[in-house]
Amino acid sequence: MAGNLYGLKKYIRSAGKLACCGNFQYVLDGKLARGSQPNYMSGDKEHSVTEIDVQQFKQQRIGCIISANHCRMDDNGKRRLGKAGIGFFHFKVVDFAAPAPAQLQKAANVIELFSRRGATLVYCGFGQGRTGSFIAAWAMLRYMKSLAGDIDEMCRESFLKSNFGVENLKQTNAVREAAGLPALTGTGPTPGSLPPPGSSASWTPPAMAGSGASWTPPAMAGSGASWTPPAMAGSGASWTPPAMAGSGASWTPPPLPDLSSGDSWTPPAAMFSTGSAPPLPPSPAPLPKVPASGRGPSGLGFPDDDNFGML
Repeated sequence: MAGNLYGLKKYIRSAGKLACCGNFQYVLDGKLARGSQPNYMSGDKEHSVTEIDVQQFKQQRIGCIISANHCRMDDNGKRRLGKAGIGFFHFKVVDFAAPAPAQLQKAANVIELFSRRGATLVYCGFGQGRTGSFIAAWAMLRYMKSLAGDIDEMCRESFLKSNFGVENLKQTNAVREAAGLPALTGTGPTPGSLPPPGSSASWTPPAMAGSGASWTPPAMAGSGASWTPPAMAGSGASWTPPAMAGSGASWTPPPLPDLSSGDSWTPPAAMFSTGSAPPLPPSPAPLPKVPASGRGPSGLGFPDDDNFGML
């Protein structure tokens, strides 16, 4: 199951930029995107958007923005978004903290509601942990649940971290509670964590699961322990980690293809490219408007601070 996102795009740290938002990337084209706080430098700060930023959002058919930043967007920025018909919702969360499960559930409702008129952009500070928590909760509640059935295996710290950018166990448990799953206690080895030093147990990293390969960490090993990574299996090459080896440890990579015939070779890392997003579908008819000062439909569930969504 590890790595299976059912069509969603895996989080890539320090991606591109859209308008004033760095670390910008689509999770699902035309529906959901993520990025950093507008004009992010370091740490949460009161922030804003310019008219040019808003126009760029509209060009990308961003119809809604969800902020998980601890600090607010100023009134001028919210006014510009409201004038452009872009919804704005502030779910206030401290950096590295976990959103409340109710916040995650409400945000998932907002994303679905606004999908009729464009994509939703979610940001926090840098655009990783808190943003990833909101994205992961939406995925588990509104996307993967109907496709994957049992989502307990995906709602684990290692999976949420590597695929969504969730940063810690508290955030993982917030996503799990929002999805109706029991909290993880953090006791004992979990996927992505090593057994305690001195243990006689072995560990199969998630990326190696199903390959039959395993690894004995240095703290558990005697002399001469070695590991053959899955990508090298069958190539005859092996690697002895320096921490486990005596002097003279080395690694022989698999041989490169013979290029004397004029054939070309593309290194594996170059075979993948984010490329440009495919064209987005035409914008649907706008939703009925409600006053910017109002809370909107009672069933939507707005955040209860000073920033309310503008439909």
